Amino acid sequence: MPGLQALTACLATVVATATCVPEGRSPGKEPAQAEPAGAVVLIPFSKDGLWGFMNTQFKPVVPAQYDSVMDFSEGLAAVWKDAKLGFVDTKGKVAIPLQFEEAGDFSEGLVAVAKGEKVGYIDKTGKFVIEPRFDPVPDLFPLHPFKGGLALVAKGEKVGYINKSGQWVINPTFDYGEDFSEGYAVVLKGEDSFFIDTKGARAFGSRKAVSGFSEGLAAFWENRKAGVIDRTGKVVIPAQKFDLIREFHGGFAQAIVDGKLGFIDKTGSWIIQPQYHAYNDSDEPPAGNFSEGLVWVQRDSDGLCGYLDKSGKTVIPFQFTNANDFEHGLAFVGLEEGYAYIDKSGKILWRGEY
Repeated sequence: MPGLQALTACLATVVATATCVPEGRSPGKEPAQAEPAGAVVLIPFSKDGLWGFMNTQFKPVVPAQYDSVMDFSEGLAAVWKDAKLGFVDTKGKVAIPLQFEEAGDFSEGLVAVAKGEKVGYIDKTGKFVIEPRFDPVPDLFPLHPFKGGLALVAKGEKVGYINKSGQWVINPTFDYGEDFSEGYAVVLKGEDSFFIDTKGARAFGSRKAVSGFSEGLAAFWENRKAGVIDRTGKVVIPAQKFDLIREFHGGFAQAIVDGKLGFIDKTGSWIIQPQYHAYNDSDEPPAGNFSEGLVWVQRDSDGLCGYLDKSGKTVIPFQFTNANDFEHGLAFVGLEEGYAYIDKSGKILWRGEY
């Protein structure tokens, strides 16, 4: 989720968001959401320093000819060549000519693009639906998608939300914001973090927000501890023992106690005891989310990543310099030299170099 790590940094100085993306794959970008069932699945690969896409049988479909690429979203993927960005389809055809400086992911049929120093939104034909007149959001991910019909954009150093007509629905009065999820968004004003609804009204009284809603739950702060509420505002996990709780995925969430990371269920019970690396100095998160039954974590002793099952058992040994969640039976991992795609046994199926 865009900006989760930034919000954590703002809020969690008292204690200290999809994967580690190996260098060279997608600059400054969180992974795109998984394509819908039945969609053509293409994954990035590199050859001689350039990037393209191959299928899950590792057969090239889009030749390696671009300086950098991003994952597919809604059937299109952003590609860079000579400092200009455009989009290709799953057959490798250039669907939107290379003309932009930066882009996000397609969502609800639109994508944020940077043209000059301003941000606008285009459709899948490349036509501007919202002209580039907004400023990039001043956080780790400056270009945000539409979620629930609203998108986060900036005016100067303040952020707010627009609709698909490009009109301000929630005026830019916040220092930080996140995308809407399940009807609510997390925003920051000064040192006060809180939830707002789609009208911009503060929700759940005076509760301080930690993370946005996911699977019907969201984390909040109280007395320097994190707890969890449901969408009615009812406390389902009291703010008593956790220093930080991140979003729920597949029924589980990362939780941190005394500088160590583990995983909890929706009752607040540990399924994996807190023993793993919890914070990174960079914008890369220290662990993934459960996907296809496995989750990657990073150990403190040497910084290497491995994969655990839901019992906390190490299924794939700690050997990777960075890691990603499993999708379609594959995970993209970093090696001491290059990168690889592995299966759920940890077997390297395809190896590449940057």
